[in-house]
Amino acid sequence: MKIYLVAGEQSGDTHGSEVIAQLMKIYPNINLRGVGGQQLEKLGQQQIFNIKQMELVGISQVLRNVPNIYYMLNEITNDMDRFKPDIILLIDYPGFNLRLAQRIRKHTKHINNTTLVYYIPPKIWLWGYRRVFDLKQYVNKTFCIYPHEQQILQNEGVNATYAGNPAACNSVANNTLDNNTLDNNTGARTELAKHIRFHNNEQKQLLNNGTKILGWYPGSRQKEITSNYKEILKTIELLDNNYIVVAALPINITTEQFHNIIGTTNINTIHNKTHMLMQNTHTAWAASGTVTLELAMHKVPTILYYHISQPSLTIGKTITGIKRIGIVNIILNKNIMPELINSQLNTNNLLKHTELLAEHRIAIQQDLQEVATLLGKHNPAQTVAQWISDSHQNTHG
Repeated sequence: MKIYLVAGEQSGDTHGSEVIAQLMKIYPNINLRGVGGQQLEKLGQQQIFNIKQMELVGISQVLRNVPNIYYMLNEITNDMDRFKPDIILLIDYPGFNLRLAQRIRKHTKHINNTTLVYYIPPKIWLWGYRRVFDLKQYVNKTFCIYPHEQQILQNEGVNATYAGNPAACNSVANNTLDNNTLDNNTGARTELAKHIRFHNNEQKQLLNNGTKILGWYPGSRQKEITSNYKEILKTIELLDNNYIVVAALPINITTEQFHNIIGTTNINTIHNKTHMLMQNTHTAWAASGTVTLELAMHKVPTILYYHISQPSLTIGKTITGIKRIGIVNIILNKNIMPELINSQLNTNNLLKHTELLAEHRIAIQQDLQEVATLLGKHNPAQTVAQWISDSHQNTHG
């Protein structure tokens, strides 16, 4: 089997490698080519571009990188035409991948009829609803990772299936310990302390003394951090010693880069140990995204925040009928995670809701327990791989 896979960022490399690993159980000698990162490369993917090069075509840089975008689109589609894959698999990264899907259908000679699969489609309930029509027109099969997406997409004629959710089937998430136990688990906190960069000895002592941990999950994109950090820092200064704040930095942002962005080193940080911090987090502040779902799996009461243009927010809510931003709130159909959108992210709201989360902690954790049940235990990578295998067998016998 010949597969051409395009993953434009770190998460796509992870999700893509999980699908390929499942497929290799059926087809051990997959001929894999495309765009990805280290994990796909380890599985044998021949890279025409890697995810570091794809960072050039991020949304915030689109205008100044139009030549690079079209250069990459041309190179990839020409390479596909020469490779003649059985399956084209696009992972997330809609700003680029939907353009690529259009180009495949309109400007290629040998692969125009190749089966095109899209895994993790754009979150059209938040912005860019028009993208649903691109999925309908250019993609053969779409696999979504949130249950409510399937109906929205199907209503517009997209061949969509809920595959399951990566966080829900994650072994760590499925074996989540009760945070109330972990708050008093000396061994877990001692291990956690080894990975935290404390900004002074007093902070380390507070952790050792059992002070509650407030986890700050600022996002994996620099823009997410720069848009929100000022109000977060103001609020941290007003917290008393009932909490120690630890910022969870993703793999793609170093501690030094983070400190440069926020302009101070007076923040405790932990790098690339997100789940370890979650297991010890009492309360969280998080940029809206997948991390809020992972926090729900760990039953962490969370305040989510988000920046989006008002027109996009209004249009998205009107068209889809969804009245919430946070994926956990959408799944549960209630605002179990307070949503601080745009100017609502301020010190007063952060302090007020942090207090309310502590006051209603047990009830909130009971609600969060329902998230895993509603998402189910389907392995999305296995679901996608099985469909690709069945499709290939039906086509080639």
